Amino acid sequence: MKDEVSRSRNPVRGTIFDDPALFIDRDLSLIEFQRRVFDEARDESNPLLERLKFLSIVVCNFDEFEMIRMPQLAQSAEHLDRLRIEIVQCMRDVRQYVRESLIPALAQERIHLLDYSELKPAERAES
Repeated sequence: MKDEVSRSRNPVRGTIFDDPALFIDRDLSLIEFQRRVFDEARDESNPLLERLKFLSIVVCNFDEFEMIRMPQLAQSAEHLDRLRIEIVQCMRDVRQYVRESLIPALAQERIHLLDYSELKPAERAES
């Protein structure tokens, strides 16, 4: 009788639908999607400024993910740790790509990313 009562409240309890191993983790899936967007940023067949746009999408999406989704997962420390490891690794790869590939490619096209301190006084006045 007890099983019938609990089953009537949750008809999938005790079935294959109750096994989390059979489902795709939505958070890890989102991180994998961001990796695919990052792959587009590294694809040299894409125009340079398009690759920059892909990178900005990845960074903005991870920022939003950490501000909105991560606090919702506060009850699952193990899951949060796994997500953080994946995000940190992806962002490390993004920074390395920007530093070693994208900035030199932009410089070849005479597009320079400067720190504010590198601007001339007249350029600072324009900002």
